[in-house]
Amino acid sequence: MENIKEAIIPMFEGDIKGIAIDPFMCKTQLGKLKNINYPNFKYLEEEKWISREDDERSKKPVKFIQVVNLPDNLIVEVVNSINAVLNEENITVAKAIDKIIDYFKKVKFHKDIAQELMGDLGEAIFILKSFESGYDVMKHLRVNDNNTYDFYSNEKVFEVKSTSLEKNEMILTHEQMVQIKEKKIVVVKFKVVAAQTTLLDIYDMISKFGTLDDLLVQKQKHWKSIKEQCALNAKNDILADYAVILDKVKLGIFKNENLPDVEIKNMNACKKITYSINCTDSETENIVQFYKWLGK
Repeated sequence: MENIKEAIIPMFEGDIKGIAIDPFMCKTQLGKLKNINYPNFKYLEEEKWISREDDERSKKPVKFIQVVNLPDNLIVEVVNSINAVLNEENITVAKAIDKIIDYFKKVKFHKDIAQELMGDLGEAIFILKSFESGYDVMKHLRVNDNNTYDFYSNEKVFEVKSTSLEKNEMILTHEQMVQIKEKKIVVVKFKVVAAQTTLLDIYDMISKFGTLDDLLVQKQKHWKSIKEQCALNAKNDILADYAVILDKVKLGIFKNENLPDVEIKNMNACKKITYSINCTDSETENIVQFYKWLGK
C-alpha cells in the first residue's frame, strides 16, 4: 500500500481509457495536472471513481488523465514509465507525466504508429481492391482490434498481413497460427512512396462503395487526429511518408502448407509468441482463388 507504483495505474472502463492517479497513495506532490492537455492526453477536472484491486468493496476517487487514440498496451507502458520516473526522481506527478509524454512523442509513438499504419494500410488496400473486384469483405471485418483474426465469415476466418516489397515478411502471433487451422492469410505487398495515395485517401475511396463500418470510422478519426497532431507540432506528416501507388500493389494468398506446424506444450510459461515468416520463397495463390473460397 505504501508503494508509489500503486498510486499511478492504467484505467480501462468501457470506452474510457486513461491514467488514474490515486492522491491518497501518492508519496509526492501532484503538481499542475490541469496543464496536461495534449492531443492524446488530457486532464479531466471531474474526478473519476474506480474500484481498486486491493479493495473491491468500495470505489475511490482518482484524478484522471484521459488517453485517446492509443492502444491499451501503450497506455500501460506509459504508466509504468511514469512510475519509474517517480521512483527515481524527486519531481511532481505532473512533471513526471510531461517528461514521459515528451519521450514517447519523440521516440516510442512514432515507431508504434508507423507499425500500426502499415497494418491499417494493408487492410484498407485489401478492402478497396476487393470492392473493385465485386466483393464486399468489409461486412466481415472484426468488431475491434482485440479479435484474434481480422475477418470472420460464418465458419471461415481470414487474416490480412502487410509487407513492403523490400522487407517481404509477415508477423503472425501464436494464437493466429494455431487457434483455427482452416484459415486464409491474405498478403498485401506494397511499396511505400512519399506523397502518393495515403491511408485517408483509401478510406475515402472505400466509402464510395459503401458506408464505412464502425471500426473503419474509428480508424479514420484516429488517423485524422494523427495528421492534425503532426501539423500542430510541425512534424512531417507520417501518413504522407507511408503512402502507396495503388496500381503497383500485389495481393496474394499465402498457402497454409507454407506455415510451420508449431506446438507449445506449456503456454502458461510464455507471455507472448510471434513468428516472422519470410514470404520471398513461399508460393502464393492468386487472389481470385480466395474469392472463390469465400463465396458471395
